[in-house]
Amino acid sequence: MKLVTRYALPKLYNLEQDYGSFIRGGIAKMKEPKTTRDRLATKEIFSVTGGLENLTKALTDQIGAEHISLSATDIRIRPFTDGRWQISCITPQGEQTFLTRKVVTTIGAYNLPELLPFVPSELMVKITNLRYAPVIQTSVGIRDTGSLHLNAFGALIPSIEQKPILGILFPSSCFSSRAPHGGALFSFFMGGIRHPEMIKRTDDEIRDIVITHLQSMLRFPSGISPDLIRIFRHSHAIPQYEQSSGERFEAINRIENQYPGLILAGNIRNGISLADRIRQASLIAETMIW
Repeated sequence: MKLVTRYALPKLYNLEQDYGSFIRGGIAKMKEPKTTRDRLATKEIFSVTGGLENLTKALTDQIGAEHISLSATDIRIRPFTDGRWQISCITPQGEQTFLTRKVVTTIGAYNLPELLPFVPSELMVKITNLRYAPVIQTSVGIRDTGSLHLNAFGALIPSIEQKPILGILFPSSCFSSRAPHGGALFSFFMGGIRHPEMIKRTDDEIRDIVITHLQSMLRFPSGISPDLIRIFRHSHAIPQYEQSSGERFEAINRIENQYPGLILAGNIRNGISLADRIRQASLIAETMIW
């Protein structure tokens, strides 16, 4: 197990890679003299005050809630006339239809055939063959950690240690208002591309694994049991950028060229991190404006 300080891990791309060289490189980078630009890159830049939901709230305020439809189902996108697109869906307010000249989709590859039935299957299959790593995230809360304090970003477990845990993050050590005073909140991650069968484990099995490693890895005494355990299963958690990715990118470009105004975005291209999404959105917005 490797403990990583909150500043040694600026990005978390894949919990299953070998972190040894990454961590050594991060430590060496920290020892280098900081430039003016480096000094401006504080943790406040990479987190949202009050939680990530405030980012979506701010975007809603700028866009206007009246321009946003939530909980839409049965979404269909079809080429219309005069270079426009027709979007139909069902929302809590009823059936809705939109006409627009630009359509941006960020849904997963596995849902694209239903959303875009007009795309030739020989192109779509090069996108839908994208593999996703299934991941179980378990939130563990402890009201009173006693004398044990873990002031770090988290713990990352290389596959060579052959443990059922991919890694543990310590949100309450990095962000405020995540746990009661004197308590802690942890996020345990299991599964991944090497152990996809973990997502089929029962809740009781997951709880047993978490409690066992809470004691063996984080040195919590057996007398301390979690006050909170919540399990979240993500069957399509992390897209795998493999050797076939080049064919996927080429297929996306061909589809966009064949159907002007349709933009395929999200983590099927341009990386998988939140920073990648922000960068991608900025570039798409610029092309749509100009």
